[in-house]
Amino acid sequence: MAASGNKSYSVFRQIPERPEIVTFGGSYQQVLPDQLKSLNVSRVFLVVSKSLAESSSEVEALQNLPGLKEKLAGTKIGVLPHGYVFSCIQPNRSDIDDVVEIINRVRDLSVDCLVTVGAGSISDACKNVKFGLSNNVHTKADFLPLKAKIDFDSGSINLPDIPLHPPTLKLICIPTSLSAGEYNCKSGGLDRETGKKFPFFQPDCMPDVILCDPYLARKTPEWVWLSTGVRSLDHAMETLCNPNFNLKDPVLADAYRSSKESVDLLMRGLILSKEDPENVEARDMCQRGSWKASLAVVREVPMGGSHAIGHILGPVGIVPHGVTSCVMCPAVLRYNYRVNSKQQDEIKEMLIRNGIVKELGLQDKPDLQLWQILATFIRYIGMPQSLKEVGIEQKDYKKISEETLGDFWSRTNPIPLERSDQVMEILKMAA
Repeated sequence: MAASGNKSYSVFRQIPERPEIVTFGGSYQQVLPDQLKSLNVSRVFLVVSKSLAESSSEVEALQNLPGLKEKLAGTKIGVLPHGYVFSCIQPNRSDIDDVVEIINRVRDLSVDCLVTVGAGSISDACKNVKFGLSNNVHTKADFLPLKAKIDFDSGSINLPDIPLHPPTLKLICIPTSLSAGEYNCKSGGLDRETGKKFPFFQPDCMPDVILCDPYLARKTPEWVWLSTGVRSLDHAMETLCNPNFNLKDPVLADAYRSSKESVDLLMRGLILSKEDPENVEARDMCQRGSWKASLAVVREVPMGGSHAIGHILGPVGIVPHGVTSCVMCPAVLRYNYRVNSKQQDEIKEMLIRNGIVKELGLQDKPDLQLWQILATFIRYIGMPQSLKEVGIEQKDYKKISEETLGDFWSRTNPIPLERSDQVMEILKMAA
């Protein structure tokens, strides 16, 4: 535990063998000055969500926070999300342009620490800044060669075949959503010329501190909070429903247990957050659940079809990542049931034991499958469940099904997605 004044907050290693930490329960006003001091940094650059800046006074509060204001070298409001088609938001620009802009500003200002406040796109962008700054990036042409290599058979993302320099820039992320991208060293970037999203990877580009503030989280738009919570739940579902999971490996077994714990924390926390948006304890439950659900991804456990299709729905259909999980996770569970019924039924029994099934009013329907329970839960918290609801039309299915086959997690689905007609079958289930 770390203390600030008369209040305390919890501090954990993100994973035991690495130095990066995650904090829970404390406000950024408590925790951020402590962590800046601990990292021994002198020049800080702040990157804040545009929506938070426009809807609250948090930017001014951050800029004037004792312990930060004395070190503050500059501020940027907003970055473009890499999951959308760039032209629908800002013509001729993408998140990679924002990354290069921040790299050059940070270099010119002799900054030694980035602090981000926002959701997954800002966290990913600033992991990319950390990566690019140490590898002499000045333009987008310098940055794109850093994209990772993909092993489609294993679903792993690997370092590019060029010499790399370790990062020196420190990074503190204060997430305002539950998508959990902060907890790993992978990131994405959208190339505006091709419209394609590329993965980036460097093991030391994880944030040095992830500061989970349940008080600030109350200002997150409801749809963002709930949908990204389902995104984290999707991490857990695709982990627990992996029939090839190696439970004999103690590290992986620990990640598996964390995923099971996350399901209860996330489902219960999201229900409570929906019922009372001011419930700080519910926000804290969701943040802890999001972290626990991410540990399997950190351990290189591959995800499956929901993530693979979701990666394509973003740029093709302009659908936010959290919403893609709301739509696709139940359909993929339904499609995969023929090969992982044992794993799915175990989760169903867990949801019966912990009272979630009763909370959803499904206690008198014992024959329901997991995908139906999850679909009911998603509807219960008011999120969309169909491709039609999010504006995806049947004319889009062909492109989505073909491009999904190029995603690094398409072949690691429990039923490997190797043909477009397989993806088409799932899309029709989600129609």
